[in-house]
Amino acid sequence: MALSFRQLKKVSNNPWSYVLNDTSNPYGIEEYFDTNCYILNAVLSDGDINKGCILGKKYCFSGEASTGKSLFSAYIVKSFLEQDKDRVAVIYETEGSSVKEMFEKIGVDMERVIVEPVNIIEELQTNIFKYIEELESDYLETKERTKMIFVLDSLGMLVSRKEVEDVSANKEVRDMTRAQAIKKFYRLVSLKLALLKIPMITINHSYTNIGGYGDSQIESGGSGFMYAGDVRLLLSKSQKKTGTLQSGITVKVKVKKSRFIKENQIFNVDIDWEKGLNKFSYMVELANIVGMLKATDSKVVFEGNEYGRQMFEDNFDKYFNEEKMKTLAERIKNNLTFGADDNIEAMSVEKLVQYGITFGMIQDTPRLIILPDGTKIKKNELKFSEDLIPEDLLEKIKQKLTETDSEVKEMEKEE
Repeated sequence: MALSFRQLKKVSNNPWSYVLNDTSNPYGIEEYFDTNCYILNAVLSDGDINKGCILGKKYCFSGEASTGKSLFSAYIVKSFLEQDKDRVAVIYETEGSSVKEMFEKIGVDMERVIVEPVNIIEELQTNIFKYIEELESDYLETKERTKMIFVLDSLGMLVSRKEVEDVSANKEVRDMTRAQAIKKFYRLVSLKLALLKIPMITINHSYTNIGGYGDSQIESGGSGFMYAGDVRLLLSKSQKKTGTLQSGITVKVKVKKSRFIKENQIFNVDIDWEKGLNKFSYMVELANIVGMLKATDSKVVFEGNEYGRQMFEDNFDKYFNEEKMKTLAERIKNNLTFGADDNIEAMSVEKLVQYGITFGMIQDTPRLIILPDGTKIKKNELKFSEDLIPEDLLEKIKQKLTETDSEVKEMEKEE
């Protein structure tokens, strides 16, 4: 007699196996947690400004020194711990820097943060796997997940065991094993993190692209790092000033990889030295792109009234009530992803120009945009005369959007 479905399901004895239509699908998204920054929520999820980080996913932040990588991760840890009192964070610290002062300044509950100093990749692998094995054993017995988050700060400072052995033996040879060790590490932990719903943040270094083609900064870590995250962000920064004095930083966030939104999009996140992470970072810009207001560098026109841009940004929540925020969230998600209502042919010239900037086809400066032929157009002029953008350039941007749409859909099929 042929085996029944129920009999076949028991053959492998795999405690994680499931039927595809099970509501308890271990790969399903069970929970998002708010980062307390709308644009960061959207970038780390599926474009929804009200969601945020996904339990069980891996996030990677790369950039040069002092671009806000550790601070980003600290704010995410803070938000994660604030969801409930039983959550725990484990920080793998590789740089010899104290995280206490930074965590203390932004109000992280340090009594629930474990710091594990490591500097050898293989030691990190052994250490984190001890946690994972204990967590898996407990879950399979109790069916209750321990809520944890792992942070590696940073991947760039880790060495391989061979590198240490070569130095001890006075061998001046190039280490060819580090990239393989990084790949092995992420191969070992990725599936277990997803099954146990444990998010992990990897902070990484970047270096200058001397070739001049593509991004000015390149993520370190080789091909192993390329597959390390569900979302990879490349960070750079500029000063944020109040008057002539620096009052914080603006972190430029480029989406290098995402399983959830279109890649190569660029956003800004403001961090104020006194107020911390700005919840409404980039909201005026996005509201402008999706047609809910008109904004220039200095002014905002909203519902027929004109305001100073800085004042409007500082009081964004006073102008956008709950109903307007709901509409804005829907439009932003359609903008960051290719939703069912996203019609490339119907996009405004202003929105196409923004995509042209994202794709590197148009240069962006504070007051001007520069077309491929060198033509300079004032942003204020573009608002009143969209004919300034050549039709052939708009068609090229639409073609690029169509290609990106196809890639996203093909990736979703593979997923």
